[in-house]
Amino acid sequence: MAGKSIAAGRWTKKIKQQIRDSRVRATQILAQQIAELETPPKVFLSASAIGIYGHRGNEFVCEDSPVADDYLADVCKGWESACDPLRELGLRVIHPRIGIVLGLEGGALQKMLPMFRWMLGGRVGSGNQYFSWIAIEDCVAALLW
Repeated sequence: MAGKSIAAGRWTKKIKQQIRDSRVRATQILAQQIAELETPPKVFLSASAIGIYGHRGNEFVCEDSPVADDYLADVCKGWESACDPLRELGLRVIHPRIGIVLGLEGGALQKMLPMFRWMLGGRVGSGNQYFSWIAIEDCVAALLW
């Protein structure tokens, strides 16, 4: 799990390119380095994101669901395809598509908590939109499993 936070500010052209490069380019470099190893690992785990599915409301999605046609989905597709050289070598490549990971030590929750502690937090938008999240401990346990 790597990359510039998608919540780091306004999505200018420059920021969008940084978001993409920090995931896709970084994974390409890592995959290339692994591909050149004499004894590469048998499995490569490269987290992706649920952003690949786009906004679906309460529609059930799974790995076989069609991907969206928007910026985040394009980033995710590029991120996942950056591992193609490893697949071509016969490595098992796994892409857990993860939502927002919450933990007290950092990340999204750490950014949200101060507003609520100052009694300035509240619902965003209609309050009916989905916010897929997982606790860091559960995310790690799922990845280890």
